[in-house]
Amino acid sequence: MLSRKCPVAGKLILPHTVSSSKDDGDQICVEPLFQSELPTRGQVKHNLATKDLLTEIFEERKEGFEDMGNNFEAGYMNRFSAMAIELHAEGWFANNDISVCHLDFEPRNILIDITKDAPQPIISGILDWDSAALAPSFMSCKPPLWIWAWADDEDEDERTANDEPPNEEGRVLKRTFEQAAGPEFAGYAYPSAYRLARRLLRFAMDEMRSTEDFNEADAMLEEWAELRKSSAIVDT
Repeated sequence: MLSRKCPVAGKLILPHTVSSSKDDGDQICVEPLFQSELPTRGQVKHNLATKDLLTEIFEERKEGFEDMGNNFEAGYMNRFSAMAIELHAEGWFANNDISVCHLDFEPRNILIDITKDAPQPIISGILDWDSAALAPSFMSCKPPLWIWAWADDEDEDERTANDEPPNEEGRVLKRTFEQAAGPEFAGYAYPSAYRLARRLLRFAMDEMRSTEDFNEADAMLEEWAELRKSSAIVDT
């Protein structure tokens, strides 16, 4: 998916999810990354830099919240915009193309062909494209911890993604995956800045609906501030 580039970012809308005429056929539509009842321009724009893509979304949402007198959430939009600008200024958004992103690439959505005729199991299909999007390439590169560090009934902690697996099988699986995925994937997968950028972009795409969402936003912003501080110390 990382190799599938596009000049525009947006959510992919499958034919059966939109009303269409017979002339439309099976064409996939692209809608803005964020849509809500708040008044926004809501147009898909081509060739926007990642910083501009994010700040436009956050600024439009901030204006909508301010019009409603919701200064609390407007404040979060300001902080998100500032984080996007800082990520750009420190070079994390450089040379970042728009790629196809599944956004729910988990074992439950992967079909494996294990027929006797196949010399080895192969992936025969990927399910659940409802959340698919065209987004900055780092969104396609969430490290699949479940390959080498499967955790039953536990949430994966992406902060541990590049830790050395504790057993030989895990180390072999991690090494094999990285060799197959290539250096571009690894370059986006493991740095903390890209992990936080992935979370930031999800906040750009989705509403903040619960206390947990606001707590996650606070944790993300705090970790980014600490990361910038530690980077500044190392650079001096």
